Amino acid sequence: MKLTKYLVSAAAAAATVVGAVSSPAQAFSFGPGGISFDRDTTVDFSFKESHGYFRQRFGVQEIGGARTNLLWENTRSDNNSDANDWQGTCGTAILNCNVSFTFKAGKSYSLFLNAIDNFGGTYELDEAVKFFNAPQAATVLADTSYRNYNTSPNSLLARTAGTNNANPFAGPVLIAFEDYGLRNNASDDHVDFNDFMLTAQARSVPEPATLAGLGAVVGGLAFARRRRVHQA
Repeated sequence: MKLTKYLVSAAAAAATVVGAVSSPAQAFSFGPGGISFDRDTTVDFSFKESHGYFRQRFGVQEIGGARTNLLWENTRSDNNSDANDWQGTCGTAILNCNVSFTFKAGKSYSLFLNAIDNFGGTYELDEAVKFFNAPQAATVLADTSYRNYNTSPNSLLARTAGTNNANPFAGPVLIAFEDYGLRNNASDDHVDFNDFMLTAQARSVPEPATLAGLGAVVGGLAFARRRRVHQA
């Protein structure tokens, strides 16, 4: 009877631990000071689509520190064609479309996008970025009007407000870059936020206390199993 009660208690504790593991992501901040987490956090990035004449490269930079290149185009567009506003897709313009990066606790980071010309020269882009949380992301990716240069200033991407003041990595999010930055008169520029598009989501990592609790549960179950074998 006592053994049965112990196993039920251990199972309940295990359920509590699982709930903690799948809880929302850790404390996060994103603003003029950059992206930062209160503990090491791995974010999964997945390339979706790009548009533009030059080859582009996306990555993360520790503010005041080194850059890490994460996703880059092998060609400036699919087959170097100007179709659909120099559209680049996964498997053609970019071969490795999925990558992860671990943001270290307490450090600040920024996202960057730069361009590589046909001679290997690198140009810094005056980029701006918008974040679209689901289900906004699905709506944006389904829209095709921005793929035409003549209509892109009025595209869904250009009209949709960003969510820069929220936690963009708490759930799946679409990150959309504009390589012209934010101009004073957007109607006069090719501002469409479709130059480089990727999704990102932070992995949920258990707190240290949760990990300790999980170890206690596993140890408890092993202890109960030993008792049961001994009694047999």
